[in-house]
Amino acid sequence: MSDTQKSLFYLLKGAIYSCGTLFAGVLIGLLLTPYMLSVLGERDYGIYLFAGLFTGWCGLIDFGLTTAASRFITLHYTENDEESLQETGNTALILFAFLGLIVLAVSGLTALFMKIFGGSVPDIDLFCIAVLIAGGSFGISKLGDGLAGIVNGTMRQELTGSRLFLFRILYGITSFLILWCGGRVVALMIGNFLLGLIQFLVFIRLVRIAYPRFRFKTALFRKKKAKALFGYSVYTFITQVGNLMIQRSDLLLILFFLSIEEMTRYNLVVVVFISYFWSFMGALTSWQTNWFTHLYAMKDKDLFQKSLRIFYKLSIYFTFFMSFGLIFLGKAFITRWIGSEYLAVFPCLVLCAITEAVCRGHSEINIRLLQGIARHYTAAWLILIQGVANILLSIVFVLLGLGLFGIALGSAIPALLIHHFILPIFVCQIQKESLFLYYRNILKYQVIAGICLLLPFGISKSLAEPNYGNLFLVGCLSFLIYGAGLYLIGFSPEERRWIKDRFRFCRDEKDPEQ
Repeated sequence: MSDTQKSLFYLLKGAIYSCGTLFAGVLIGLLLTPYMLSVLGERDYGIYLFAGLFTGWCGLIDFGLTTAASRFITLHYTENDEESLQETGNTALILFAFLGLIVLAVSGLTALFMKIFGGSVPDIDLFCIAVLIAGGSFGISKLGDGLAGIVNGTMRQELTGSRLFLFRILYGITSFLILWCGGRVVALMIGNFLLGLIQFLVFIRLVRIAYPRFRFKTALFRKKKAKALFGYSVYTFITQVGNLMIQRSDLLLILFFLSIEEMTRYNLVVVVFISYFWSFMGALTSWQTNWFTHLYAMKDKDLFQKSLRIFYKLSIYFTFFMSFGLIFLGKAFITRWIGSEYLAVFPCLVLCAITEAVCRGHSEINIRLLQGIARHYTAAWLILIQGVANILLSIVFVLLGLGLFGIALGSAIPALLIHHFILPIFVCQIQKESLFLYYRNILKYQVIAGICLLLPFGISKSLAEPNYGNLFLVGCLSFLIYGAGLYLIGFSPEERRWIKDRFRFCRDEKDPEQ
């Protein structure tokens, strides 16, 4: 087996583990959320959610270094540049340690600010404690991200993926036991902190497995490497700012203009499901940045283009099925999961799901492509513009009296404009591809996906009921019919052979090095 085949083997296995991790997280989250809501109540659950929002915004302190470190390590690993890999890895770890200290300081100052100026807010002490613990957990997680970047950079994502799968299950079990024993917000966050610490120690071991020659030495810190990392990561940082505006601003706007109760409802019906959507897309495509970097360093243009075409198809087909599930099975699921009283927010979910189906599939691949060839600055500025437009339009629509639907509409319009119409123009320019041919292919894949969903639509319309067993069977039947349709008309014979050839390694349980 060639080095490229082994690299693809590990990357695909890592993607499978990532999807498994996410699926376990979704299953645990969906089962745990109603119980958590009943034990904590809407207000305490909102405080727990606020702590998550705080750590989400703290993600900006990462400055995009996680992606940068992984990308450069992949580049040096492919080029067999041992010295640069050691220097980049050590420089990244020292930077992550410094950023972790900044997060701790920020959480302390935030808690102090809230205590001084929010003394009249009910449960302000609980807000402050939650922020402090969340800051500590996030600081530990940044060090873990640095170690994971080294492992993933050597294209051994199956190592981090398998461990994250295990810890996802442990997080769910621990949270349930804490609630069952009478613990509340603080106990939950302490439990998460301790598991995060254990996970960090595990990642230290994974670095030794993935790249035994790696040694941590502060003397290997290099200013020029730090400059190179920040030179790449500044645009990833801009992307993160934009994504945080898109993903986190909605709840804060609802909290400011409406109420914490409506924030909780919108989170449960829209944000949770759309976040799962994005997370699944990330799990399926994040490895592609390393793959495109690997092929770019090897200058394998033929495999690069062939991979790109297949990825477009697979991504669009996946996003259409995910959107189908949210739209046609979502109402019955929400009714069974948290109650029919939450269905008033369902139109917001439908709007967001349609938007994701139209633009997310091909846009996700475009972003991974640009990251892999270090041309991601275009996407960074566009996503930042999208985030600003998201906030401004949402505020306008709320002030016009559209309420929660205005929040969803403020998210949908910029997403369509940026990802479906503007970003492809720049990608086609970089790839020297006809924009007309690009849209013709994308539209063709979307039409095929829509045709293959016609029968699943009829099945879900007539058979779906607010029952977990029923929804599981309807979902599986829909997936089988959809998959069979795609196999027949969604891929050419050559593409089917190519996919089988690339994925056959993942059926082999033996390590290719053995």
